[in-house]
Amino acid sequence: VFRPLLVLKDHPVLFKCKDVYIVTAGLINSVAAVLSLVCALYFYKALFPVETADGSWVWKLAMVPFFSLFFSKAFHVVALGREFLRNPKKYLGETAFYNQGGQFGVLFGTIWFSVVTGINFLACMDINLLGGCLALTLGRVGCYSYGCCHGRRTSSRFAVVYTHPQTKVLRVFPELANVPLVPTQLISAAYNLLLFLAMLWALSLSPKA
Repeated sequence: VFRPLLVLKDHPVLFKCKDVYIVTAGLINSVAAVLSLVCALYFYKALFPVETADGSWVWKLAMVPFFSLFFSKAFHVVALGREFLRNPKKYLGETAFYNQGGQFGVLFGTIWFSVVTGINFLACMDINLLGGCLALTLGRVGCYSYGCCHGRRTSSRFAVVYTHPQTKVLRVFPELANVPLVPTQLISAAYNLLLFLAMLWALSLSPKA
């Protein structure tokens, strides 16, 4: 695996103080969120100059990631089902981020943004998903660093091996230490990058209207 990625995998925690952790994946995801927002800002301004003449649209667009964050966390309740009702205080305090919930959040956030700005909903989805693919490209690298969303055992030369005890994979499955695993996170990151580039290319061929 590319050496800088090895560094990310072997340093999942940047800072720790008692019960407070700053993880590498969190920093990567923060950068991803900012880049995706900047990407969306550019295309809204370029393609809809009239609708974006009023500066208030910027903070409205910035609300869409908050929809995603809220639903990413709220999906924890759905994933747990009845188990959540047994000890809601415990599960509400757990670290949880579900990409499935985040996708619903982007959908509802985009619907809201389209309504309050008057910009066509499908156009909003095109732009927001373009930014979303960029965010997921980096976000999946964050998953790789954190040790979540990993693949099954493999004998492939392109396998990833986790050794740091604070990665999620080894906290949940300590028996997988030094075991070659399919790097599903990096495969997903590469796919999202290609999808982002394909969407940029398609956008360049589309009429401005």
